Amino acid sequence: MEERTAGFGLKKNGRGKFNLVDLLFVLLIVGVLFAVVFWLDPFSLNVFGSAEKNVVLEYTVEIEYVEASLVDNVRLGDEALNAVNKAPMGHVSSVRNDILYAEVYYDSEEDTVSMKEYPDRYNLQITITADAVFEEGKGYSVMGSRIAVGGAYSLTFPEYAGSGYCVSIREVG
Repeated sequence: MEERTAGFGLKKNGRGKFNLVDLLFVLLIVGVLFAVVFWLDPFSLNVFGSAEKNVVLEYTVEIEYVEASLVDNVRLGDEALNAVNKAPMGHVSSVRNDILYAEVYYDSEEDTVSMKEYPDRYNLQITITADAVFEEGKGYSVMGSRIAVGGAYSLTFPEYAGSGYCVSIREVG
């Protein structure tokens, strides 16, 4: 029912307006939904910053073509440092130094392919244990250096320096 008022046009019915009570009701519903989601999984909303977690990481770096006289220069417990910025990358927890270096050899006369081993060269597989950070979507990092299988790393130890590739990663704690 519409009525004319003196000089102000049509008077509308109060129904259909969005008022303060409606706003409070909507805010209450949104708050309850937020609380339920936060209660179920508090890190899904990324309220506390990035979804980082601290882990103990064990990763293995393989350094190829190492002279036989140098294979014993990396020892258990040695500290590994990033050769670029001297940041600590962890401590040596295992060293495998008995793998002969080999490369593919093609014999054109016989048209064969074989592996040619070098008796005075070895592959070092150095397993390093370090405190790391895992961040969803980014992976692992140790002191700001990303650790990934296939990644190239230049490392220094007290009596050896070399470059190699990460061949395995696993969380140990």
